Amino acid sequence: MRHFFVSYTQRDHQWAEWVAWELEHAGFSVFVQAWDILPGSNFVTQMRLASQDCERTIAILSNAYLESLYAEAEWNAAFADDPTGEKRKLIPVRIEECEPRGIDRPIVYLDLVGLDDGAAKERLIATIAAINQESRLKPPQRPPFPKSGPREPLFPDQGSLSPDPVSAWNVAIISTEFVGLSKQRALTYEANELQLEFGFLGATVLLLDPIRIALGIRDDCAKVGYVDGNEVNWSFFDSIDTLLIRRTRSDDTSVSDTIYDLVSFLSVTNPKLRIIDPPASFGRPTSKIPSMLKRAKAGIAQGTRVLLSRRAIQQMVKTFAYPVVVKPVHGWQGLGVEKCDDANELLAYLRRGHDDVNDTQEFPLIIEQHLTKRDEFRVIVVGDQAVGCVSKQEVSNEIARNRAKGSIWTVTQNPTASEIAKVAARAHGISIAGVDIAQTDRGYVVIECNRNPQFAAFDRATGQSVAKSIARYAFDLHRGTAAVHAG
Repeated sequence: MRHFFVSYTQRDHQWAEWVAWELEHAGFSVFVQAWDILPGSNFVTQMRLASQDCERTIAILSNAYLESLYAEAEWNAAFADDPTGEKRKLIPVRIEECEPRGIDRPIVYLDLVGLDDGAAKERLIATIAAINQESRLKPPQRPPFPKSGPREPLFPDQGSLSPDPVSAWNVAIISTEFVGLSKQRALTYEANELQLEFGFLGATVLLLDPIRIALGIRDDCAKVGYVDGNEVNWSFFDSIDTLLIRRTRSDDTSVSDTIYDLVSFLSVTNPKLRIIDPPASFGRPTSKIPSMLKRAKAGIAQGTRVLLSRRAIQQMVKTFAYPVVVKPVHGWQGLGVEKCDDANELLAYLRRGHDDVNDTQEFPLIIEQHLTKRDEFRVIVVGDQAVGCVSKQEVSNEIARNRAKGSIWTVTQNPTASEIAKVAARAHGISIAGVDIAQTDRGYVVIECNRNPQFAAFDRATGQSVAKSIARYAFDLHRGTAAVHAG
């Protein structure tokens, strides 16, 4: 039996390994996933045995940890064995500003936030030794008089985590989700994770609001700028090394078009800027047609689908072979995706949100052949590598198996789906893709190939860090050791 089982999320693996190293160096025995679960092992079995065969559990406490289902299970296993805390079976080690919730809140944590390497090590070992010996934490000398002022930066420091850091690496991320960024109270999970992982690799990260982009001709030359205060900074992009394009689809097509125009301009004005992905891979950001055509050109199975105006669909409702699936051309998270079993259900879909089905308002929809799915997968591809694969099981009658629609995502191994996803990403010229694949009685069919997708649900299901893979891929591009897909 070992002294400690270190429980953590993949995002915090460097903290977990630092804690494990210092504890073993101090003479304690430790089980930590990064060192003790070897390829070929059953991950779930090994983690269950570790929680049972170690005297205590150390939880690397962060916001990501509190949101992780796997971490919650490990935390609860230790908590259930010692609900009053009398045996100190669970020892939370807080590494960033976060607070446990619910029944876990009363547990006292060991706080390393704001400490440097030496102070963090000293507090960690002193606390663990006191717990192991069931003694107090009274220091051997009189504590120094408290000083005011800013706290020291977090440890581990960001620069030391890059194997061969390069100077002045500035990364800009632009997305439709950053519109009105200065008014935004909280960033999405993806934005926070990308800032964190790029920071670990020594980058300065800038989040760009697309409505502050300035494009035009100055002195007969194409120029790109960024609004800073009340002025346009025309040299802003000269200091950017890498540009990462996140979400480009928006209900406001002018915002989506601005991002597309920005990439077009930068390919002319800043040819040395590394743009992930290249301009040739974009097409019109609010249209799925370029994506469909690229899959067709590559011979990728994608079923039968057609894009039509609402008025045209209304005229043809009796001619479709039902059931059909109908969805918005610029939808996301499975919203607005419905199965229609007959013409009446399709007409009801068209009427929704309109007083009169014969009114003049038009918008394009996609009508698809309904596929009887044996299974459905989401594969994340980064730099021509499949980061992971999840199986998507619906828990309701929703046709779209998205987490936003209530489906359950579980990690799985499907080499065929992973290989098809990589082929689809290549066909689209996309280096970072979320590929949805259905397994039907007739074989595998690609449903969507999404550029730079959301990955919070994927991370929770797999324990992976997609942001880490993206940052590492971008860093390799920065060093010239990786290639961007050609469009």
